[in-house]
Amino acid sequence: MKKAILIVLALVSSVLSAAEKKVIHGGMSQISDVYGSVSAISEVGQTVYLSGMGSRELYEVLSVVDAQNMLLYVKSGKFRGNVFWLVHPTSSFFKGDAVTLDGRFESLEPKVYTTVAGSESKVRTLKVAKDSAEDLEKYRVWKEERIKNLVESDAAIKAQAKAEYEAQFREIKSADGKFSMKAKFIEYKKSLAWFEKQDGKVVSVKINSLSKDDADWVLAQIKEAKKLADEQKQKQKQKQK
Repeated sequence: MKKAILIVLALVSSVLSAAEKKVIHGGMSQISDVYGSVSAISEVGQTVYLSGMGSRELYEVLSVVDAQNMLLYVKSGKFRGNVFWLVHPTSSFFKGDAVTLDGRFESLEPKVYTTVAGSESKVRTLKVAKDSAEDLEKYRVWKEERIKNLVESDAAIKAQAKAEYEAQFREIKSADGKFSMKAKFIEYKKSLAWFEKQDGKVVSVKINSLSKDDADWVLAQIKEAKKLADEQKQKQKQKQK
């Protein structure tokens, strides 16, 4: 019983710990030099955009240096274990806190800190990137252009899908020319060619009642379907060997 209670308490503690993750918000503009990882920064003055809870990197407070500085290390992701310096008010942060960075941050001159082993290490330094009126205007234009491109891309995909769907349908005519319909061939069964019309209705006709061009086309479809079916059977036999 005691063991079960301890397990439950451990689970509750784990959930609470996850819920206590602290978020540090950066600049709003998503226009940056690099994206997704603090470790991707290579030069002073570069900006990085981090997507908060959607980021592959999570961080933990390694040390609170003073009221405006703290050391964080990368807790997950490709660059796990990397340490960096963050210039940010630290009054509500403590060693071991789980931290998420959400927004745009700017790279400063590297700082040097003393490791537990006593050696000195130079690390990347970040601060929250302030959004100027120009930054926000660029971001607005960029966002509008991105939405426009997404809408146009979506429209193009839908248009292509529509064209591919409509391409399946053929104008089928009777031998005497008195009857026609736009339909796609489904199958040949019981001496009848079966078609699906654009409204979804399924109809059947005798091949010899179709125009010569349509009859030849249907026979070609039947031949192609038989060929594909034979190839599929052959593949199944080879798998069973």
